[in-house]
Amino acid sequence: MRNTSSRPSRVGGHCRSTKGLFGGKLYSLFNPREQNWHRHFGWEHTILVGKTKTGVVTIQVFNINNPARVMLRENLLFEGRFPPK
Repeated sequence: MRNTSSRPSRVGGHCRSTKGLFGGKLYSLFNPREQNWHRHFGWEHTILVGKTKTGVVTIQVFNINNPARVMLRENLLFEGRFPPK
């Protein structure tokens, strides 16, 4: 039976939207309630870089470094409002 609802389907008790592909393998996305941000991410100027596979996959799935977002961060940096403290 096909999932026609707007909610993500569940596979093996886990929501598919909490996973992402990296190198052909499935990895969990970053969970801020259970994981340390600094372990998985770091800033290189206005680009968010994944330090772990979880970080890399999360950045890819949410398209965190798309040009519009990077430009916004550059503007915030110019205004002294980036990086977050």
